Amino acid sequence: MIETDIPDDTIVRRYLTPLKFEYLIKNKSLYMSSYSGFSDLLEGGITAEDYIRNSNEPDLLSAVDDILGCIGDRNGYDERRQRSAELVSELRARKFKTIFGHESRDNYEAYLKDAKNWLYACCLHTYDYECHAMWEIYGKEKHPYRGSLFDLPEGAGFCIETTIGRFKENILPLEGHKFALSMVDYINHSDASATENPLHQFTRKARYFEFEKEVRLIAWPDREDIVFSYKFEQSSVNNVGQVSPSIKNMNRFISRIIFSPGMPDDCVGAVTQVCRAQGLTCDMAKSGLDEKPLLDVYGYLAANPKT
Repeated sequence: MIETDIPDDTIVRRYLTPLKFEYLIKNKSLYMSSYSGFSDLLEGGITAEDYIRNSNEPDLLSAVDDILGCIGDRNGYDERRQRSAELVSELRARKFKTIFGHESRDNYEAYLKDAKNWLYACCLHTYDYECHAMWEIYGKEKHPYRGSLFDLPEGAGFCIETTIGRFKENILPLEGHKFALSMVDYINHSDASATENPLHQFTRKARYFEFEKEVRLIAWPDREDIVFSYKFEQSSVNNVGQVSPSIKNMNRFISRIIFSPGMPDDCVGAVTQVCRAQGLTCDMAKSGLDEKPLLDVYGYLAANPKT
């Protein structure tokens, strides 16, 4: 089951390079990459307020300072030492909530560093129209593509259009994993604070990316034995770079396939033929960015055949 509070009729698009598009139609599964491979340095990061609220380090530093600030002063030394020891013991017992269960606050820094290695994402966009920026960033291959199903020139790519409802109905969650669909929250990391939902940390991005209007499908292991340790190199290690949940029904999953702007007609025809051979019956269309200006009456009649 995929948890979400996004309305089912919300239109979403996924822009794909030819490699990712071929993977989708050939394997009938969704490619989800590890958070650890994302280029945004603040991805899965934390804000100053979150850090102060969850980390033991500030309070431990205060306890140490309480002792060091009175070096040489024997008056009340034993009392200060006892008070500091009690504070340290109290802090060691404190925990914070994670998507993998409760974790010692001593391990908060290790969690910040290593948790994203265990999460996977499929990024969607909520524009109800094509977006030129999304084509340039996510939906175009900068070099000619030579795959097993088709060959494409430089600049080729694809956009898959669907809805949240279609997504929920047709993605088959992997055994042993939890899944969630969430809107991305674009924040100022200098003053924002996460909610009590431990997944919120991983659905936030720096406000510099707000133009993406992203919805994110997230997957993570349904386990509570993953270790995040403040001790050097003792955290659990995950080297799996991607997961691929299967798609139940490709024709119910995809409502439309859009070809990247400028894709030659012969490539459009060749890819359409391959997609039909793979059993896809959904609509396939050229990009709206290929639309030419109306310059004469013939263009008007072509655009309005019932006139």
